[in-house]
Formats: sequence, C-alpha cells, structure tokens
Amino acid sequence: MGNKIKKIIKCDMIGMTSNHKVYLSLIILMFFLHDNFEPLFKFAKEVGYRVTPYLLPFSFKQPFMKLVIFCSVLLIFSDAPFLTDFQVFMLSRSGKKCWYIAQMIYLALGSIMLTVFMAVFPVVINLSVIVFKSGWGKVIKTLASKQDFIQPISYGVVEHYQVDTVMVYTVAMCVLLFFFMGMVLFLCNTALKNKGIGVFIITALILIDWLNNIINANVGLLWLSPFSWVDISVMAYSREKWYPSAGYAVIFLTVVNVVLIAVTYLSLIHISEPTRRVVIS
Repeated sequence: MGNKIKKIIKCDMIGMTSNHKVYLSLIILMFFLHDNFEPLFKFAKEVGYRVTPYLLPFSFKQPFMKLVIFCSVLLIFSDAPFLTDFQVFMLSRSGKKCWYIAQMIYLALGSIMLTVFMAVFPVVINLSVIVFKSGWGKVIKTLASKQDFIQPISYGVVEHYQVDTVMVYTVAMCVLLFFFMGMVLFLCNTALKNKGIGVFIITALILIDWLNNIINANVGLLWLSPFSWVDISVMAYSREKWYPSAGYAVIFLTVVNVVLIAVTYLSLIHISEPTRRVVIS
C-alpha cells in the first residue's frame, strides 16, 4: 500500500512540473512578493541596517496582496483532484483508498511547499541585506511605527507579538488555508463534478476578506472570513473577547479540513468508476 501511494504522489509531482498554471501562479507570486517588500529593503539600505528573515506574516498586511496570494493558490489547485489519463489508470490499479490517501498527502505537501516558497523567496532575493538573529530587528521595529508611507510592516503584529509566535501561527494558517482551498475544490470536482462551484465558493470567501478590509474589520464579518485570519493583527488580543482568537482560527480550520477529508472520501467511494468529467481544462 505504501509503495502504491508513493508512486501516485510521484506522478502528481511530475504532473505539477508540466502544469502551466503552477508556473504562472509562481511568477505572479514572485513579482508581487518582490514589490511588497521592496520599500522594506530600500529603507534598510538607506539606514545601513540589515533585516531579519521573519517576513512571511507581512505578506498579508495589504488587502491586495492577500487577494493575489489566495487567487494564485486557487489557480494552482483549481483542477484538484488532477485526474489526468495516467492518474485514472493509477486509480483503477491501486484502488480508491490508496489513490485518495495519496491525493490528500499531495495536497498537504503542495500547501507546505507553497508556504515555504512564500517565506523563503523574499529572503533569498535580498540575501545581502538579511541578518539571521532572534527578534524582529531594528529595521522592522522602526518601520512598524512609520505608517506615513506604503510599506508592509504591521504595527499590531510587531507591538503585540513575539517573532516565534507570529511565525508559527502564520505558517500553520497558510498551510491550513491552502489545504482547505484544495479540499473544497477536490470535493466539488468529485462529488458534484463541477469545478465552477468550488471556484465560486473560494472566490466568495476571498471577496468576504476584501469586503472586511474595506469596512475596517467589522467584528461580525471577521467571524465569517477565514482568509482574514491569516493576519494575526486582526485577531483577538488578550483583552478583545469579541474577536475570534488565533487559537480558534487554527482549531476551526483543522476541524473543517478533517470534515472535508471525511466527506470527500465518502463521496468518492460511491463513484462507481473513474471519470474525466471532474476535470475541466
């Protein structure tokens, strides 16, 4: 069983390297991540200090950046469960259980790799201005108090939270949200055989986050906007009991993902045979 799962995952990985949507999404992410952090590194060079590499949380400060990131992930996962002709053959040979487990592992690995890419890319392209040490560092702390020009550093994040707390939370939320997107698309493509429904659901949730930013973080809307939760600065601090907490966000998304995994598996075992109808090119 283990060898079958490994072979299916390997096929998925090979298929990913020939998927033009993946390359397009990565190019879009690289362009906007570079643009997002350019004011930070320009300021660092002007003052003569280096920047600590804990930049991932600040990829989500600007509403437009969140829109770009989540739409790029949507593009990558839009064809889940990636049923190519060879995958249909692997499904018939390995059985639904092995094939499904492999797809879940592949979605999880894809979510982790995307998160790592977003965390590492701005650091690698500006390595000469990076210093590896604990704490936020002088540049980030200084910019946190400067909100008179467009720059990615959030005062709420730097002022209220330690680096390790924010990094662990943001990485966990990115992986959970990306996996959630993949699972919603996977379920709609298999159970409903309609990619458009999954894309509509994810797009609606992304737009709720956009609306939440326009009306300045309405508390009621924040509870319904999981894509807003990736930014820890909008979540409940110790005294803000009416806002969803960081713990709530992680637990809620974990439970939802588990439910999606179970529901998708139950729907899959009732499909009598593989079909290409779930993929719309």
